[in-house]
Amino acid sequence: MVFAAHDTKSFAIAMPFKMLGQHPHCYSRILQEHDDVMKTNKEGEKLTLEDVKKMEYSWEAARESTRLFPPIFSSFRKAVADIEYQGFTIPKGWKVLWTVHYDGVCFKDPRRYDPGRFRKFVPPYVYVPFGGGPRSCAGYQLAKLNILISCITYLPVTTGHCFILMSPLSWILSHFHLKECPSTFSQNP
Repeated sequence: MVFAAHDTKSFAIAMPFKMLGQHPHCYSRILQEHDDVMKTNKEGEKLTLEDVKKMEYSWEAARESTRLFPPIFSSFRKAVADIEYQGFTIPKGWKVLWTVHYDGVCFKDPRRYDPGRFRKFVPPYVYVPFGGGPRSCAGYQLAKLNILISCITYLPVTTGHCFILMSPLSWILSHFHLKECPSTFSQNP
């Protein structure tokens, strides 16, 4: 499953970089957000999940990028009954290709890059770059974290800041005041 998600995840990571390259004011705002988070940490302190949660604009920019360039552009659904749509009949059993990301009803000026649109409530099944409902991508949260970590790691290169990412194991150990046990398994059996 992780291998199958490689192309979609890499595409979802690449698109925020493309869009931020084309929208320098958004790029500057993200760098400022990262700088603000860095100021709350002590020198050499590792980035935590709580720090990532503070980076709201970074996630808005990533969501807007995946809205414009979704990793999975659309999906097919099977009509379970005859459907009338804009004067056309879609017979029961036909497969319908659907996407809503460029619908002007759902998103005002849908072709414009505007991360701020995600500060407001977005109804269910309007933003679905990873699918929705029972068929949504099982790796959505992992992809979200990968997108944010990529932005956090590679965007600040021009500012000289460098985040030190804390591994999940390190976080668990430090959060619960545990110590890591030495490995009992040999690399060479």
